[in-house]
Amino acid sequence: MPQTAPATIYLDLNHWVHLAQARVGHPEGAAHAAALGLLRQAVADGRVVIPLSAAHYDEVRKIKDFDQRNDLALTMAELSGYRTLVNRSVIRRAELVRSLAEQFGVATNPELPVVVGYGFAYACGQACGSGYIEGADTASEEEWADAAPKLIAMLERLIGGGWHFDSPIADPVARVTAAFNEVGQFIQLRGPRPGAEERELRTRYGYKPEEIQDAVKEIVNRHQRIVVELEKRPKDKRRYEDLLGAYMYVWELINDLLPALDTIGHTFDELVDEGKTAMVAVLERMPTIQTDTALRGGNLRNLERPWQPNDVYDVEHLSVSAAYCDVVVTEKHAATLLNRARIGERYATLTPPGSTTWSRTSPGRRPDRSTRRCSLR
Repeated sequence: MPQTAPATIYLDLNHWVHLAQARVGHPEGAAHAAALGLLRQAVADGRVVIPLSAAHYDEVRKIKDFDQRNDLALTMAELSGYRTLVNRSVIRRAELVRSLAEQFGVATNPELPVVVGYGFAYACGQACGSGYIEGADTASEEEWADAAPKLIAMLERLIGGGWHFDSPIADPVARVTAAFNEVGQFIQLRGPRPGAEERELRTRYGYKPEEIQDAVKEIVNRHQRIVVELEKRPKDKRRYEDLLGAYMYVWELINDLLPALDTIGHTFDELVDEGKTAMVAVLERMPTIQTDTALRGGNLRNLERPWQPNDVYDVEHLSVSAAYCDVVVTEKHAATLLNRARIGERYATLTPPGSTTWSRTSPGRRPDRSTRRCSLR
């Protein structure tokens, strides 16, 4: 029988927090202990992959309490294995080229990037890569066999917080190399210790996580300005679809549109000459744009609900996960917007609002994934 690919489950940060509470024995985690056990077993059996996203890294860094951040990072590292979701900008560029090529009848069908890769770099839109130990061949096998456990124990003491390297790799050089690479991944996820470690990163390497938070605040303010303008001009409320389409071209695709058109041998003027219907059709063939629109549009339609930073993070990670993962477990508001727009039916993704037991029954639009059941019982 052909081997079934593992189901891809994406968890919103609040669900990661619940699992971390269960892992450390926090009273509030008791209700999630069973889910943690099921997920651990499913990951160990190879039935499930639980990737992280760039938004996860940003949100973890916002947590000021180091111990909480450390416990959360340990839980995320254990279940994800540092598998990461493709960066939204990377997959969106590929979708755009595909959609434009179809619009103009160009015979090209570029492959989309792999949905789940490895490591912080992949989540941020860079190539996956691993470090190596320069000059490893200058020591004998006996020397490496003696040094490897000592080096790994040193790393575990240095990182602290309960981090432990556990790998079946037998070769001592490969084992130490893997340990150092995993340390790098874990530090990116956990972030620095407050105090001297963080100060050194700031002064020597320009570490400024608050810049991301400032950018998120600016996006929130931008959307609030749109809400204010809509309140001033009631007639424009009827033109949500046009407004959202314009927003996508002006704010989301502006840097990729001309290069994408150049790739298929066409120009922006030619796209405009195709007319509004064609420009809308380009957007409708892009899964990340459709999920983005479901979330952004759903929030903009509710003028009485102020935009929050979490809404921006939702758009950042759910626009990819809801289109390409098998299961998305998010908070109720975002799940409601996705289900209202029938995203699950369109892309064969299940989006339960906070459930911890899942199964797929919808036929969806992806034949190779539609019959797969994802049951953790």
